[in-house]
Amino acid sequence: MSEGRIRVLVLIGQLELGGSERQLLLTMKHLDRARFEPHVAVLNRGASHAQHEVLREMGVPVWTAPEGKRGPHRRLAWLYPLCRRLRPRVLHSWTAYTNPYAVIAGRAARVPRVIGSLRGTASALPSAGWPGLLVGAFLRGADRLVVNADALREEATGAGTPPGRIVVIPNGVEVDTEAQPADLAPLGVPAGAPVVLQIGNLRTVKNHGLFIRAMARVRREMPEAVGMIVGGESPSEPTVRAELEALDAEINGGVVFAGFRRDVSALLRRANVLTLTSHSEGMPNVVLEAMAMGVPVVAVRVGGVAELVVDGVSGETVEPGAEADLAAVIAALLADPTRASKMGEVGRKRAAPHGAAQRAEQFATLYEGFA
Repeated sequence: MSEGRIRVLVLIGQLELGGSERQLLLTMKHLDRARFEPHVAVLNRGASHAQHEVLREMGVPVWTAPEGKRGPHRRLAWLYPLCRRLRPRVLHSWTAYTNPYAVIAGRAARVPRVIGSLRGTASALPSAGWPGLLVGAFLRGADRLVVNADALREEATGAGTPPGRIVVIPNGVEVDTEAQPADLAPLGVPAGAPVVLQIGNLRTVKNHGLFIRAMARVRREMPEAVGMIVGGESPSEPTVRAELEALDAEINGGVVFAGFRRDVSALLRRANVLTLTSHSEGMPNVVLEAMAMGVPVVAVRVGGVAELVVDGVSGETVEPGAEADLAAVIAALLADPTRASKMGEVGRKRAAPHGAAQRAEQFATLYEGFA
């Protein structure tokens, strides 16, 4: 460790293609190397190593648990000696899933400061193999708990976390504002067709079925409208894509399954509306990215959505599960491009303070406050 730099070990469950991983990459990209020496520890190897290489290209060492380290005890038996060897001044659990490991291993290894995280609603916390009562306890066990929305701060406080330990650092956004609209012809989308975009891996929590049902309603009035789901399949939920495709075929939702794409900015440039239908969210990356690109957002009211989307001003929100309402507001925006454009412009202005570099500096201030 270079003299004067703060060594930070960030712990995450896996480095796949989700929103939490995206936030980690952006933070590591912008964290000042003159002040910090970041390392990343990964509990699950995952199917892809692409994100590992991205971090290494940034100069961030990545430590990955061996394949045989499954279950809490084996993972702790790997993480504890890693902490002893690296001796970080700060151990930061990046998600609620890894909070128990950071608290137990960090305390045992005498890491000076342990930071936990809550990036989604507390009611959907994964147990990660821990007894249910302990999951909430680990929210309270760190020196600080980072949440990405005020709504999650309220939940954490309700779960018994002392308010003085909670730090709100909203998600950061980085998009290519110069991107050209994506050519969707290879996916069978006509050049002039209105496109309603939904971005999220194919997992149950994303509730893509609600989007498909809403699009079926929209297409009864606007048969030219196209719904598109962008997101990869989750190894832990291998049947979700087939189930969604069957639903779409049954009700004529007209939804295109585009799979994982790296050209999100170009897709947003082509989209008329961005939707979000998740059962659970903290501060959704895709909502921020759409706003930064000037795309109006239609989302269910979960987590920190209402902190981003001003109803009727920068987008529209509906109650969770409100299929008819969701379809109605989508159809209304597609039918009124001028109103949609005005909403998108307001969203662009509201997203401006959420730059990834600004968020990385907030983490830097938090880490330095512990040094």
